[in-house]
Amino acid sequence: MLQALDMYLGPTHEIVVVGDPQNEETKAVLADLCGRFVPNKVVALRDAAAGRKHSAALDPLFAGKQGGDGPMVYVCENFACQSPVIGREAIVAKWAELS
Repeated sequence: MLQALDMYLGPTHEIVVVGDPQNEETKAVLADLCGRFVPNKVVALRDAAAGRKHSAALDPLFAGKQGGDGPMVYVCENFACQSPVIGREAIVAKWAELS
């Protein structure tokens, strides 16, 4: 119940990852994030280049966010996103900042 209260009180980090889920660099940054304790986070992943079907409910979250060769991460709070973080080292540093 305390975790629910903590999430309610916030802040909640909305982490948007744009990249190929089969890409080794994308896998590595997601594995690193899963290995850390980052409370109050919501993570969404989408491969912008793939023509796969995806949930239309998340379209507003991904609007205007494009990927590159590797993963691109946007950290948002209250639906306002910071500049994208690009590159494995920069993304891992961002995870450390959030934890």
